[in-house]
Amino acid sequence: MKLKSNIIDNNELNELAVAILDNAVDVLENNAYIKSTSYKREIFKVTKKGYDYFDKQFIYV
Repeated sequence: MKLKSNIIDNNELNELAVAILDNAVDVLENNAYIKSTSYKREIFKVTKKGYDYFDKQFIYV
């Protein structure tokens, strides 16, 4: 899996950071908060369950 952020790409991340991010994606996907949009698992979309969970976590003012 290639991880990329807006600031740095995976070549600049150390091994621990890659493992942590990879695990985070797995947890989100296993809980059905995100869903892969391609067989390569490069692009994900937030599911309704993900949006519902997010809405429960924050109070809007």
